[in-house]
Amino acid sequence: MNTPIGPLVPVKHDTPELTNLVAPMDFSRFAVASGLDPMNNGFLTYTNLYWPGGSPQTASDYQFHGGFHDIYGLMFEIGGGRIANLWSNGDFGGGPVYGVAVATPAMSLDYTGGVSVTATPEPATLTLLRSAFFGILALRRRSPQIR
Repeated sequence: MNTPIGPLVPVKHDTPELTNLVAPMDFSRFAVASGLDPMNNGFLTYTNLYWPGGSPQTASDYQFHGGFHDIYGLMFEIGGGRIANLWSNGDFGGGPVYGVAVATPAMSLDYTGGVSVTATPEPATLTLLRSAFFGILALRRRSPQIR
């Protein structure tokens, strides 16, 4: 989308379903009029919590957890009246699986759940590392050997 990330959407302290005994107290809903999966009931959820050691279980009827975000996610503005919601579906044994949605109050613009994320360095970083490696090799060839 090539848009800057804006501020977090404020948490509203909504009440989760009565059967969800482990939902966090800062659970929130963002209403979306159309375009979401029927399972969402017209809402994107968020807590804006970051779990560096892996999220705990936050739903009584969903056992998976362990990503940097819980299953509710982190919601932030991206300009033009749009928001982005990033959440973790949990760790299924091969590392955390994430989902992302881009929406406005009127419509879900994009929704993807179940994406595995791997760390890949940027091409510029690889070029910088390669240059440093060859620079060190060149310096070692020029300097007299120390015995």
